[in-house]
Amino acid sequence: MMELQPLFWLDRLDDLRRVATDGVTRPSLPAPLALVRMPAFVAQADLRAGDLKRATTTATRALHAADALGLPELHFGRAEPHWVLATIAIEHDRLDDAADHLEQLMRVVEVRRPPLEVLAHLALADLAEAQGDRDRRRAGDRASTPPSRGPRRWWWPEPIEPRGRAALRRGDAAEARPLVESQPAGVDRQQLLARLALVERDRAAAEAHLAEVDVDQLHLRQRIEHGVLLALAIRTVDRGRAAQHLAEVLALTEAQGYHRTLVAEGPALWDLLEAVPAHGRIAAHVEALLDTARRTVPTVQVVDQGSLIDPLSERELEVLRYLASRLDSSEIASALYLSVNTVRTHVKAIYRKIAVNSRPDAVARGRELALI
Repeated sequence: MMELQPLFWLDRLDDLRRVATDGVTRPSLPAPLALVRMPAFVAQADLRAGDLKRATTTATRALHAADALGLPELHFGRAEPHWVLATIAIEHDRLDDAADHLEQLMRVVEVRRPPLEVLAHLALADLAEAQGDRDRRRAGDRASTPPSRGPRRWWWPEPIEPRGRAALRRGDAAEARPLVESQPAGVDRQQLLARLALVERDRAAAEAHLAEVDVDQLHLRQRIEHGVLLALAIRTVDRGRAAQHLAEVLALTEAQGYHRTLVAEGPALWDLLEAVPAHGRIAAHVEALLDTARRTVPTVQVVDQGSLIDPLSERELEVLRYLASRLDSSEIASALYLSVNTVRTHVKAIYRKIAVNSRPDAVARGRELALI
């Protein structure tokens, strides 16, 4: 087990699978290790590599083995399989299934697995985001900050990368930068640096970071992220080439059922999806993504309104984010528990403050000012 964890940290996923497979064949290995813990590590490796189908199969097999062995519901070996299956359920937009796995996961990690507790809270935050619950999203992000456990330190590293991604999703460059820069050299660091550059609105720097990546050496998850980031980096200068990069990504994501990863990229990617030439199964994939996007409100961002003479109120910023979705005025009013007339009043104030006359212009201007 001590050998597997560093292989996971170093992204040596093929070596991890080999060591785990060799370990399972050792006759002296206890059944909970051979049938539950080892497959759980492999499921995490499959998830990290982007193979959602294989990760689902392996994690499910680990939980079935735990049941067959009569392991208690709070046995710490159940934590990783539940986390893997919850993450995949969120990805596939099966939110009820995700909630069930996370409920089981939290019962385990609160007792025996403090490092996984951080990942569990981040997954809860992702679930809240997918459900449109902004308050629980913020609470989940706050809870993901590793708690102090007294003088005894964890024997494995704090999961810095997921926390850095959460900060980038919020557009908080100040919080994200030290987390990203503390990542070890490699593909994930370069891609996180590209994300950071996009948050800081430096598209040239994002392209430069992506150009340093050897695409031929990437596993599936990294290839998907690389293609998405490249499309976002060049979309304002070469929309046609950006759409082509995204079309290549969609061919990869359709086969594995990727969904939430693409929708969570926000309005910039949603807009680009509509420009992708697609047919057959890819066209159906695009339509499913856009259907979710129409019901999705962009992530709350850290914003700087210093360029505005009359800054938007918190409620106006929230309405502006909803304008970037495909919801109509009555649906926005229902989501915010406001009357339609109140929403229209906020919209008029937004138009006046950012000097626009229409919803598309408000969304475009909001992106330009980094308010969305």
